[in-house]
Amino acid sequence: PRVAESGVVTAEDARRLAAAGYELALVGSALMQGGDPRALAAAMLDAGRGARASLQGTHAGATTQVHAAALQPAAQGPAHRRDGKAST
Repeated sequence: PRVAESGVVTAEDARRLAAAGYELALVGSALMQGGDPRALAAAMLDAGRGARASLQGTHAGATTQVHAAALQPAAQGPAHRRDGKAST
């Protein structure tokens, strides 16, 4: 998949990149620096899904939806590593 590795700060950035064909975007810095990471993540996902839907049809958000789980704020509980163990 095509991954945007920097410069994604706003929902409009996410929309623009999805419209350009990017499938994933690294947005950790934007979420950590913003005042409401949950709202920003939701806005980015909505914008990206909307752009992809315009390009590909109504089922376009499937890949983005799978990756949305990774955007849960740390306040929800301990982070887990790929091996399933809680990080410290």
